[in-house]
Amino acid sequence: MTKPLDFHGVVRGLFGRPRNPGGGAPGSVPAGQRELNLHDVLDAAPDAVIALDANERIILVNGQAERLFRLPRAEMLGRPVDLLMPGCLHARSTAADDARPDGAPLRRSEVLAGRRSEGAEFPVEISLSTLQTDDGPVILLSVRDVSDAVRRVQELAEARTAAERARAEAVNAHDRLVDAIESLSDGFMLWDSDDRLVLHNALAAQADVEVGSALTPGLTFAEIMRRRAQGGRIPAAWGREEDFVRECVARHRNPDGQPIERGYADGTWLSIRERRTRDGGIVNIVHDITSIKRRETELSAARTAAEAARLEAEAANRAKSRFLSSMSHELRTPLNAVIGFAQMIALDWDKTLTAKQREYCGHIVASGQHLVDLVNDVLDLAGIESGKLKVVSERIGIADVLQRVLDAMRPLAAKAGISVEVSPFGQVADVLGDDLRLRQILINLVGNAIKYNRPGGNVRLSVLPVPGGRVRFVVVDDGLGIAPEHHGEIFRPFSRAGAEASGIEGAGIGLALSRQLVEAMEGRIGFTSEPGAGSTFWIELPIAPAGDGIDAGVPAPRVSTRPGQRVHTVLYVEDDPPHLSLVEHLLATLPDVTMLAAPNAWLGLELAVAHRPDVIVLDLKLPEMSGFEVLTRLKSMAETRDIPILALTTSALPNDVRRGLEAGFFRYLTKPIDVKGFLAAIDEALGRMSGRRMPPDLF
Repeated sequence: MTKPLDFHGVVRGLFGRPRNPGGGAPGSVPAGQRELNLHDVLDAAPDAVIALDANERIILVNGQAERLFRLPRAEMLGRPVDLLMPGCLHARSTAADDARPDGAPLRRSEVLAGRRSEGAEFPVEISLSTLQTDDGPVILLSVRDVSDAVRRVQELAEARTAAERARAEAVNAHDRLVDAIESLSDGFMLWDSDDRLVLHNALAAQADVEVGSALTPGLTFAEIMRRRAQGGRIPAAWGREEDFVRECVARHRNPDGQPIERGYADGTWLSIRERRTRDGGIVNIVHDITSIKRRETELSAARTAAEAARLEAEAANRAKSRFLSSMSHELRTPLNAVIGFAQMIALDWDKTLTAKQREYCGHIVASGQHLVDLVNDVLDLAGIESGKLKVVSERIGIADVLQRVLDAMRPLAAKAGISVEVSPFGQVADVLGDDLRLRQILINLVGNAIKYNRPGGNVRLSVLPVPGGRVRFVVVDDGLGIAPEHHGEIFRPFSRAGAEASGIEGAGIGLALSRQLVEAMEGRIGFTSEPGAGSTFWIELPIAPAGDGIDAGVPAPRVSTRPGQRVHTVLYVEDDPPHLSLVEHLLATLPDVTMLAAPNAWLGLELAVAHRPDVIVLDLKLPEMSGFEVLTRLKSMAETRDIPILALTTSALPNDVRRGLEAGFFRYLTKPIDVKGFLAAIDEALGRMSGRRMPPDLF
């Protein structure tokens, strides 16, 4: 049974020994009244008061303890203190350790977790003291709810942490900003709303020679501009420093973002761009434009020089035109008489000229006409360069042009012993250009092919459609060719590409003029040539617009000049002129065979459909498409699928032969040509006896 607690001891344990104001003995107050007063004192205490016996069970609580832990007094008395504060199990040892020898109470304070009736925990501060009684020590606990204090401490700690974080972030942001502006390729300056310098990078200080290392935060814009003006490097400030400063300050306080270019006496140029920030400050970006200004100066000088050169060239062209016009008149006048009289003399009306004299007259006429042609070429070239020579755009029938070119070149070819032929071609649309100038170009190309050919050589003229809506005219000769080092100058005026010492007459004007004329007709011109293998010159002109008819006057394919009835046709598709010529000569030994020649795959397909030859000989390495693709196309068309097709190629490996025969070739023949085998294959394809006797002159 728990003994009544000595309240006087409790009070002494909590508050120390009470004083008697009247000086009387403590026992002068009746005992019952004294106990009642002490109960009132404990209940009125602001902190919860809990007394524990030696077994750490609650033997006393005041009203504040009931309110704090939300339990009635009856439910707390006799219960372990762990019910209210789980961390108080060490109270006994603490009290024993802290007891003083004289029995006076000793206080300790610590913060624990309190637990209310519903189980919610909250922080409490405990002041612990011991009281020695006759029944042993009593542990007195003064318990205070420190939730608000703990919360304030936590909030303060969080605020301090947040402040430290913000401070660190501000430092990092500042460092990043400094790093960023230092990495700029331009000078950077930041001014506050009072026009005081806040921040700048090293490039800004380097550009500011007058201020230099003295460029420190806090300086006003006006102070810095005054130092710059007084430094003498700014020509715009010479003799008017203060006016210059005022102008700069006024512009600085009303920035428009437009660059301000400022030149310095040492040749430096800076572009300064100012913008206002949201807080009223101003940012300056300083860009060094010295190299740009230098290039502008150089460009201006170059333009001036170019303009002077243009004016000089125009004057020279005018002088040249006047000279050429005068030269034309001065040359044509006597030539007209020379050629005219020579022709009259050559008529020999009275039959008094000897054969030698008629030959001399022919030389006079030919030489005079050559000189006239030369003058015409020079004038045409000059006219094109000056923009005075115009070309017309008209529909041109190809057959008529070729016939007239052949008629014009026949005498020159006969005199030189050169054969000029037109390779057979299919239907080709009319072209768009200048008829007169096209004939002039082709006559020049064919004339060169005759002049620079080898004795007894051949000149072949062919026409074929090419991708892009164009028609190509090709002139091939058997001449000595053009050395590679002269290819770059072949179309240069007055260049003869190494033929100056050849003894062949010429002035190096024809090809240059031809190129100018072709380009004036929106065409193209080019060539290929190898020393010893002849040359191939070509021009391309656009096909006439939609609605043009097909040229109905295309020459029929050329046949051998040998007499005899031709009843069989062989089409040879080959892009190499020497091989074309060889096969043509071989087939010419067969008295009843005509050869069609196609220098490319597309023309070969057209001729095969148009003429339906008895046999087709096909090269496998064509530039536009492979021979196998041509074979596939021929086999897919009703007009050509039954025609025997022979392969003639340099691909001679067994696998190549097997592949060709499997693809559907009638025979697979290889180069160099075996004459007997080739003619035997042609005979077999034509359905003849394979034992036919070959022409004896071939073997």
